[in-house]
Amino acid sequence: MLTAGNASGDGTAQLQFHGSLDLQLDELAAFGLHVNPGASLSLPAAFTLNGVSLTNLGSIQGVSDLTIRGGNLVNRGVLSPLSSLALVAGPPNSLVRLTAVGNTAAQPAGTYDIGTLLVSAAQRMELEGDASTGTGVTLLAGEVTIQGTGRVSADGF
Repeated sequence: MLTAGNASGDGTAQLQFHGSLDLQLDELAAFGLHVNPGASLSLPAAFTLNGVSLTNLGSIQGVSDLTIRGGNLVNRGVLSPLSSLALVAGPPNSLVRLTAVGNTAAQPAGTYDIGTLLVSAAQRMELEGDASTGTGVTLLAGEVTIQGTGRVSADGF
C-alpha cells in the first residue's frame, strides 16, 4: 500500500510492479507507475495524475472520476468504467492514449465507457487503433467537451 506518508519523489521516476498495489492517494505527482501484465492497481474513486505517467498493461480498479493534469495515461489493459475523464492543463500538457488492445471493464477490446469526457485547451486524447488487425477504438461517452485547441485523434500511431 502506498500512502502520502511513504510515497515521495521528484516526478521523474516510474515504479513498475507485478501483483497488486493499493494506492491510497487522491493525487499522484511524486513518480509515475507502470502496471505490468497481470498486475492490478487499486485507486480511490476520485484520482488525479499530476505531471507523471501511468502505463497500464494490467488492470486499474476503483477509480470512477479521473483527472489527468499534465500527465500521461496509456491504457493497454483493463480500466474501470469512468464517470468522468478530464484532461486539464498542467506543466506539461496532458495526454491520454486509449488503445485497441485495452478496454474498460465489461466491454470488448478497444471499447471504452466514459460518462463525461473533457479535453481542455492544448490537451490531447489519442485513440490508437491496431493497424495489423484493422481494429479500431470505440468511445462510448455520454457527453464530450473539447475546449479551444484541445484535440481527440484516432489513428494507427
